[in-house]
Amino acid sequence: MTITTPPFNRGPRPTGPRPQSSSPHSSTSRPAGASRPGGFSGPRPGGFGAPRPPRPAGPRFASTPNYEHNINAAIRAPEVRLIGADGGQVGVVSITEARRLAEEAGLDLVEVVATATPPVCKILDYGKFRFQEQKKAQEAKKNQVVIEVKEITLRPHIDDNDYHTKIRKMKEFLEDGDKVKVTLRFRGREMSHLDLGRAVLERILADLKELSKVEQPPKVEGRNMGMLLSSTVTKKK
Repeated sequence: MTITTPPFNRGPRPTGPRPQSSSPHSSTSRPAGASRPGGFSGPRPGGFGAPRPPRPAGPRFASTPNYEHNINAAIRAPEVRLIGADGGQVGVVSITEARRLAEEAGLDLVEVVATATPPVCKILDYGKFRFQEQKKAQEAKKNQVVIEVKEITLRPHIDDNDYHTKIRKMKEFLEDGDKVKVTLRFRGREMSHLDLGRAVLERILADLKELSKVEQPPKVEGRNMGMLLSSTVTKKK
């Protein structure tokens, strides 16, 4: 026997205005002028994707950007020792007077010595000041001498050819002014013959005595025995 199921009939579609939603997040149930969820007071002018409206123009003392120094409105001291734009001493003045003088000059008020009592401030162009400070730091880094540590590894039973090759390499490092870390690696039963390792290190010290001095004497760390030599030659820039 075959059972036939009649098709589902939804009935006629209702006409007229849609009923009001009772959800607290519904835009239709929100009173006029109320904020949207999340604190937004309304859609962005121009719709989503439109550029933000420009910030209102105002004096430079209304903003407190995050710089290395306290400048302008970020200076909280009630009074400061002021240095003028020409480098002359103005004296101790109130922070209000210092800001006024800087604003009249069209420059920034910069706290150059925050630890002084009262703090020392100077009237200057902070953008130009930062550029000069960065340039000085780059020059100091360029003139800085960097001493590297070069490591040479060898075995207690090293043959003469390999030994002299290692010595030549260590001399090159020391002549450049770098440090040399000499590491002897022991394997298996070689750990019972540490005297062989000490003899190799003493031989190295004798061959490099004109170029080096011992910074860290020989010591055993696990299966390694090592020492650190520093150069007696001044490293070139």
